Amino acid sequence: MIALRINTRSAPYDNQKVRQAVSFAINKKDLVEKLMLGAALVPDGIAGHGVWATVHNPAGYYPQDLKKSEQLMLDAGMTKVSGKWQYNGVPLIFRLYAPQGRYVNDQQVAEYVAGQLTTFGFTVKSEIVPWTVFASSDKANAQKLLYDGAISGFSTTHPSGNWASDLTCTANTITGWCSKDFDTLVAKAAATFDEKQQLDYYAQAQKIAVEAAVYAQLEEQLPVWGAQAKVTGL
Repeated sequence: MIALRINTRSAPYDNQKVRQAVSFAINKKDLVEKLMLGAALVPDGIAGHGVWATVHNPAGYYPQDLKKSEQLMLDAGMTKVSGKWQYNGVPLIFRLYAPQGRYVNDQQVAEYVAGQLTTFGFTVKSEIVPWTVFASSDKANAQKLLYDGAISGFSTTHPSGNWASDLTCTANTITGWCSKDFDTLVAKAAATFDEKQQLDYYAQAQKIAVEAAVYAQLEEQLPVWGAQAKVTGL
């Protein structure tokens, strides 16, 4: 799953309504169809379909809804002047940090996200760097408040080592988001061998995480394989 990971230490992105507005402002369907040429799925959960215990929403994961997005911004105290959002009387800037050379069409995805947010009314400042630079600087830059959102991917097949670990208060050193209720549910899931109970705990934890909108999920990449016609059995 490829996501726009939001830095909740950075105002006004510490406001859940603003983060939700960011998610609703992006057209994931167009991204999948036009940019990924169908080699991806439109997100319908906090993780991909290959991740155990993922709760999928048939309506999608924050499907684009510009009216809802605008209302959330207004509810959060933002104002719109001449088509641009303002925060405390100044243009609202979204600083986007993204890698190039790590994910399929990652630079194009970052440029698409920047375009979508710009159209919605954010003043976007993008910095796209080689993957090696991004990987070595991502965490430090987030903690220094040098960006408001970054493009990243998640691929493990279990909540542990995926969203359930990354979003805990102790492990979540990049986004800065912290929920004691979330942590409690994840800890309970890890402590029981009852699979039904695990699924219930993870479902409750996902509900909290989805509402928190720390991840603006963009697209679930699908593997693309090529083989000569004479190759069989794949």
